[in-house]
Amino acid sequence: YLDDDDDYLDDYDFDYDLGEVSVSGATATTATCDGRDCVRIEIKLDGDGEVSIMDAFAGDELQIDVFGVDVKYQDDFPVTDRSDGRFDYLRATSDEYDWPRLAIGVPEGTEYTVDDGSANHLITVEVFV
Repeated sequence: YLDDDDDYLDDYDFDYDLGEVSVSGATATTATCDGRDCVRIEIKLDGDGEVSIMDAFAGDELQIDVFGVDVKYQDDFPVTDRSDGRFDYLRATSDEYDWPRLAIGVPEGTEYTVDDGSANHLITVEVFV
């Protein structure tokens, strides 16, 4: 199935190593980040390959896309939401190419950070709310 996506991936110059990687789940918890209220989301990866992350707003939805997942994953993965209702929604889906996507309902322009710790099999997203 990757042949269909090669042109798409080349357009974004992703650095990916197609090892056996899948998304095993995500957990969102309230926290203090740099002295401010935030929600810390940890996306857990299983496997030994590398992935690339793309984050962007689509209207009032922050989308965190995970590329380089060789194991074709189902449409969603488990998400534990302990954010105390700070998001309009938090859900795992997939993009139009079946790559995993975490969709977060927050106003466009909301401050956030993404730490691609995929070498440690963990992607951390901090959303300041």
